[in-house]
Amino acid sequence: MNRAVDLLCLNLGEELERHFELPKPEGRVKTVPTWSVHLQTPWRFERGGRIVLASGDVYEPFAPDRVGEGWAYDLVGRPAVESSRFDVLSSGLSRRMAGSAVTACRVSPLGDLALEFSNGIRFQSFTTDSQKCEAWRLVDYRKEEHLVFFDAGEPRRADPRLVMIALEELSGWIGPNADLERVMEQLERYDELTPQELEKIKRTLSRKGMFHIRWLGDRYVPGFMGEGTGNPWWNYLDKIAKICQKNL
Repeated sequence: MNRAVDLLCLNLGEELERHFELPKPEGRVKTVPTWSVHLQTPWRFERGGRIVLASGDVYEPFAPDRVGEGWAYDLVGRPAVESSRFDVLSSGLSRRMAGSAVTACRVSPLGDLALEFSNGIRFQSFTTDSQKCEAWRLVDYRKEEHLVFFDAGEPRRADPRLVMIALEELSGWIGPNADLERVMEQLERYDELTPQELEKIKRTLSRKGMFHIRWLGDRYVPGFMGEGTGNPWWNYLDKIAKICQKNL
């Protein structure tokens, strides 16, 4: 398991090699799991009536007495004494989970997800939004498909101005990109687009990785100040991701 800011990636199955078109120009081959569940809802791992790891651990320092007031949860790759509880404890839990199998899976009508593993560990997530927006998604890397729960039946109305701002920022550092330029041209006539055309735009951005926070993290824009109190680069990526998830 790993995280992108506060999004949990729970990886399942054997590792595969897949080619991704970004970063340019040649792309890269990366090792990915067969499946990955991506969640931003509250979640927890438990065993024997005890919580082993939970979503709240992302926001808490592992060694509170060793960090100052400016500690930020969204930075990864730091020494253990400077990291979040999740970053330290998840590696040990991942080792304990290795080799175990999913023995049961249940999804409630509200979107709550429950997984049971052969080593006795149980995983649960909890839907906390009264509206049917995305609670989590299952990424199938074999078929390159996403199963989204809940997936809205009709595309939401976008604020093209916000999305255009994000696209213009990206175009400055990605460089010439036919897919990106085509999407920008289409969004300029947003009110004329059909739901099918809007869905195609969404899929283009998602498939090419433009707004996948983990792929964008391979690049850095010096001097750009994002929103929030954490690392400016991660704030910037988080802002882009939220704009597109909300408006597209």
